Amino acid sequence: MKNTLIYLLLLLPVFAFGQTNNQLYDGYRKAIEKGNYKKAEKELGDKFDIKSFHDLVLSKGSVKLSTLESMVNSWIVLMKKG
Repeated sequence: MKNTLIYLLLLLPVFAFGQTNNQLYDGYRKAIEKGNYKKAEKELGDKFDIKSFHDLVLSKGSVKLSTLESMVNSWIVLMKKG
């Protein structure tokens, strides 16, 4: 079920705009490949919100993996507090 949801989220730009917005797609793909998705899901447990994670990853467009990892780590800390 989770894999299906991730797959659909990756294809959302294709369905919505008829073509993939490469910057947004690339950022989200990197987050999944790097393992940030699984890390956030594991650390946050029930507090993990896929919509918030999706918004975070797409918010800056295409960024370096180190920047993306820092963004996700900061987001995890904030989500744990709140």
